[in-house]
Amino acid sequence: MKKLSLIVALIIVFSTFQGCADKGGAIKIENIGFDFKEKVQIIHSNITNKFYDKQANSYYETNLGMNGKDEKRYCYLWPLAALFQAYAQKFIADGSKDRTQIDSVMKSIERYINVERAQYTKGLGYDSYVVELGGGQRYYDDNQWLGLTYCDLYESTKDPALLEKAKAIYKFSWAGFDTKTGGGIYWREGDFASKNTCSNGPQIVLALRLKMLDQKDDGYVKKATELYNWVNKKLKSPENVYWDKINVSDGAVDKTAWAYNTGTMLQSNVLFYEITKDEKYLKEAQAIAKSSLTYFAPKGQFPENIWFNAVLLRGYKELFKIDGDPQYINAFQKYAKTVWETQRTGVDQLIGVKEPKTLIDQAAMLEICSSLTF
Repeated sequence: MKKLSLIVALIIVFSTFQGCADKGGAIKIENIGFDFKEKVQIIHSNITNKFYDKQANSYYETNLGMNGKDEKRYCYLWPLAALFQAYAQKFIADGSKDRTQIDSVMKSIERYINVERAQYTKGLGYDSYVVELGGGQRYYDDNQWLGLTYCDLYESTKDPALLEKAKAIYKFSWAGFDTKTGGGIYWREGDFASKNTCSNGPQIVLALRLKMLDQKDDGYVKKATELYNWVNKKLKSPENVYWDKINVSDGAVDKTAWAYNTGTMLQSNVLFYEITKDEKYLKEAQAIAKSSLTYFAPKGQFPENIWFNAVLLRGYKELFKIDGDPQYINAFQKYAKTVWETQRTGVDQLIGVKEPKTLIDQAAMLEICSSLTF
């Protein structure tokens, strides 16, 4: 009986990765002869050896930090949040039960909590920099990225403490909402200049993830829908990708389109579809995926910022789980291979087009390679 169950499970997994290969000749996941698992180990080792202060259990912003030459002693919250997601993705891809590294990064993240400030706000918010070294503003998007990682880890481990952290971050982010410009969440606490796709898209994803994980009626879908409608009304471009922000004072829109903003809105549509089974969301997700590939990778290569692209990949992977069309996964495999071959220093194998090499680029590449270890 156990053998039969295993065979059935393997058939299901194989069928999922094959997608719709037998239906109308849809594309299969390509074998490009690139060992993603091997690259994961190399990148992980580089981060540990060149960006990690073991004694302080903290991470450097760049590879200069090891020699004390960074502007700040340790990294900002944003690259640490990127690393947290990358390690979580590696943990999940490995099927590991050893949480040692995950727990270590979580302890490092706790250094960004301002205890005094936390007394006056609802939920859980992290400063942009290590509090004991001066702290910083609290960015809603940086916090939301952490919340999403806590959701992923909760789904894998079923540790209720992780779900509670995600819910607390979700609550904190709503403190940045008001009805100016018709709704939306500001970019960062105490700064009322703009409302950005990057502080609304992840909150939509977080709300829907919490709905799927928590199963309680806490208004998750209703609030997600409110933000979703606002972003689409104010910040969606005619090219079917997403602009950066709207200025609150005059309503002017910054029409810069970053890959990660489109990625969160793509993922939002897939999650809406999973929850509601409304086909309009699936069709919209497929339309965004198509337009994003044309817009961001017209010649097969995505833009320079690797982490922005990693967030777009999250949307592509979410869609692939539903419709089985791997053309976007194939595009990312080729992109990752090109990055490895053209943006890696020969001696230390660090990733990035500029000097010094940054933690966020290493983390982004670790997430991408971990996500592609089918």
